[in-house]
Amino acid sequence: MLPRISNIKFSKSPLSPAINGPPETHKRFTVDTYKLIIRLYISDVSALPIPNITNKIYGSITYSANIRLDCEITGSHDLGWYKASNRLSSSSSPKSGRRFAILTIKSFTEFDDGLYLCKAKWSHWTTEDKIYLKAAEVKPVINRTEPKNKLTKFHDTLQLKCEVNPSNPRPEMNWYECVDDLFNCSTNSLGWFGLKKESSKLTSTLIIREQEFQNVRYRCIARNKLGEDSSTWNVFDKRGIPHMKAMINKVPMYEIFGVNVTITCQCNGYVIMEWLRDGHKIPTMIDASHATSSTGRFNITRKIIQIKNFSKTDEGKYVCRLKYSKYNWTNFNTVNISMEAVPNIKAPENKERKIIKYTFREGLQLHCYMIEEGIPRASLAWERCICDVSCSKCTQWSKLQNATRVRTVRHQSTLTIQSQTSEEVNYRCKAKNIVGNDERVWTIVKIGVIGVTSKHSVTYVAIIVSITIAMLVMSLVFVFVLYKRKKLYGKFYIFTNPPLLDYIERIDGKRLLVEQTNKLPYLSEWEFPRERVFIERTLGHGAFGQVCFAKVIGIEAFNPRRTLEEKSKQWRLSVMLNREHYSYVNCSNVTEAAVKMLNENWNEGDLDDLLSELKILIHVGEHKNVVNILAACTKGHRSKTWIIMEYCPYGNMSEFLRNRQDIYEPDWLQLTSDHDSKLSITDLVEAASQIAGGMEFLASRKCIHRDLAARNILIGQNFVPKIAEIGLARNFYKNDIYLKKKSGLVPVKWMSIEALRDRIFSEKSDV
Repeated sequence: MLPRISNIKFSKSPLSPAINGPPETHKRFTVDTYKLIIRLYISDVSALPIPNITNKIYGSITYSANIRLDCEITGSHDLGWYKASNRLSSSSSPKSGRRFAILTIKSFTEFDDGLYLCKAKWSHWTTEDKIYLKAAEVKPVINRTEPKNKLTKFHDTLQLKCEVNPSNPRPEMNWYECVDDLFNCSTNSLGWFGLKKESSKLTSTLIIREQEFQNVRYRCIARNKLGEDSSTWNVFDKRGIPHMKAMINKVPMYEIFGVNVTITCQCNGYVIMEWLRDGHKIPTMIDASHATSSTGRFNITRKIIQIKNFSKTDEGKYVCRLKYSKYNWTNFNTVNISMEAVPNIKAPENKERKIIKYTFREGLQLHCYMIEEGIPRASLAWERCICDVSCSKCTQWSKLQNATRVRTVRHQSTLTIQSQTSEEVNYRCKAKNIVGNDERVWTIVKIGVIGVTSKHSVTYVAIIVSITIAMLVMSLVFVFVLYKRKKLYGKFYIFTNPPLLDYIERIDGKRLLVEQTNKLPYLSEWEFPRERVFIERTLGHGAFGQVCFAKVIGIEAFNPRRTLEEKSKQWRLSVMLNREHYSYVNCSNVTEAAVKMLNENWNEGDLDDLLSELKILIHVGEHKNVVNILAACTKGHRSKTWIIMEYCPYGNMSEFLRNRQDIYEPDWLQLTSDHDSKLSITDLVEAASQIAGGMEFLASRKCIHRDLAARNILIGQNFVPKIAEIGLARNFYKNDIYLKKKSGLVPVKWMSIEALRDRIFSEKSDV
């Protein structure tokens, strides 16, 4: 872009005039003895120095926070802060060829929101940097410092002040009142009436000069778009009406045809009252002296309803309600009057409406009370029904005519039974009118009647005794289980599972682990379905069994150790509902594994050795340098027990080293991860170190190997050495008969001197 020449100035003598503007925009041209000064204004302002706001703020600013903005520019130009074209008060100072401008905003609020510019000015140029500031939005919170209960005296004026902590946006303030005597202000939201509303304020005041009722609640609500907060005051004013309640006199719920009914509703204070029947207003006539309405049989005033010759058409729900001033209809009081009613009875010996059995005794009394007579009024009557053993329901009831056995006093009747000749007799107390009836039934059983068995009582006694014995046995079992659990775990663990017990820590450390496998239980969590294991070929034979190569479906998702650990931390109900233990069912991944099983010509000793090895592998634990167990298959015949273990694809260490004699270099070289192409003394030492780590782990678990040799070290994935045959359960050195029959079972070349001589084995004899 070409520069634009603004003006030209000639000077005869050599001059060095002060040129306005940035020096980088000035050019000088000399013509003969005259000096030509040309001012060039470059229209591309991107070459001009621009102010820089060094501490820009991104996001919302905490309400009422103090803000400082720093701006700087190279050179000594006019530098300042602006907002809405107005220059703000800021501190400015030059330093080391630069100029600084500092803007400070104290207690930042929403009124400080906006775009702030840091401008640098010359005579013809202006450059700027900008930043937009916005205060964070805050929900209103009322400052509750005033007491909630206020007492006003005569001729007092009460002020209620509602202050809100700083909030953004500014809240809307609303005042409400509610009269406790008219409404249930705590739960009834319809009883609150608005008094005052103010917008964009943090403080609002309500002035109370006189209130109409003694007890009034006032509520202030501060609300913005983020939410609301409220505060309530209870104000008592002696000048107000003490209360305004509608109180109806006690009227019987049921009335007899033809009686005169009077309903009275009383209330203090001058209020509007009206009557309703079944939701419809009953009209009244209002005059100056007496508010009445007289229509035939009805005489209705503001407080009284009189009904002459009560009939069926007068039934209904009568409501008295009040209204005062600006408030809605309130303080309902209701009475129901009906012509028809079913009688209702009760009996101390039969509190529920079902048949109750009693054993006969001379002078047995049955009581019956009529709580409600019903409309029309009902009367009590006793009936009897004789039933033999095969009778399941009485249909022939006969009324008791013998007045000496029945004593009735108005609403109470008592039946006294002096004798009984039948095994079972049903007695019924009954109250009945045209609307309906109510009754109570007893069955009286007499034991030892001639010709009649007492098998019912014998059956009842047998059942009770059986239940008692069963409950006693269950209680004893429960106490025994709690005692054993307390002794074993230190706590009862009734609702939670006990912690996972380390059985290795509980065995005798002075004896060999293989001699104590009877103390190690088999855990069912290790059981894996046999149908998901596919045997392909035999890897090798041993003295007690064989090892086969297999492919297993879903064992990748089968982790019994983790399942046991999580189970010990859960509640019993959550363990019952948790099905994670069976997650392998939905897993279709195939994993290579080694399966140890018995030979075809096995004996009981071989089976015991295999089961002992299974228990040891489960309880010893996992280690990266030990061949670990993955699962077990024990269902079916005992001889079909399988131990599913890690598969080591490179075989045992003895054959592994023999096959790599050609690539072995007896030098201390760098460790390699590919032992098929390179093998040095460094790799052997590293392998020995890992084997020692595995042996240290076995020793910590009280496990003595007794046959540590290269043939019992397997090479797993990534050429990791793993100790095998840690669960050999047969005690070679104590079974003399076995030693004579089986030659070559004692690893003499690998045994320590004390083991050969004294047959003493420990973790020291392993190494």
